[in-house]
Amino acid sequence: MQITETTNEGLKRGYKLTVPAKDIDARVSAEVKKLAPQVRMPGFRPGKVPANLVRKMHGEQMHAQVMNDTIRESIDNLMREKQLRPAMQPKIDLDESYEQGKDVELTVELEVLPKVETPDIDGLKLEKLTVPVTDERVDEVLAPRVLEGRRGRLGHRTRQLGRRVGGQHAKRHAARRPERPQRCAVETVRR
Repeated sequence: MQITETTNEGLKRGYKLTVPAKDIDARVSAEVKKLAPQVRMPGFRPGKVPANLVRKMHGEQMHAQVMNDTIRESIDNLMREKQLRPAMQPKIDLDESYEQGKDVELTVELEVLPKVETPDIDGLKLEKLTVPVTDERVDEVLAPRVLEGRRGRLGHRTRQLGRRVGGQHAKRHAARRPERPQRCAVETVRR
């Protein structure tokens, strides 16, 4: 496989890849040999169909599959050899004048991610900011929620613990479990 760089402007890259026809033909022949023992054809014992008949029957499909695999592998090799990190899927064009038995010529256009240098962090110092919180402040903020049974995490918890709750919640709770009202640990309060 030959790789020729055609474009190198900023983050845009362009390459022309040439894959020799003999490589593709060798891969198609290998696929024919692998498939021949599995092919059944009238007039031949199973697995004894000649390779030239297998190529005649399935040659186009095998050639298309080999072309797809070859193109994918050549693009992967290009990315690995040139150490490219594409930003998007590369645009791949097959030469329009391609015929079976000729060399495959591909043009690949892509944009690569920029190389970002890591900054030097040896001289940096970080300061951790903390806010002191006292128990009195926590009680001051949480007390109204606990006592009033407002909706929220703490409000639901206070209802479960049997603290004071508004009348609507007690009615709904009792309606859900009419058979066991004694287990309801909710005190109703009229507002």
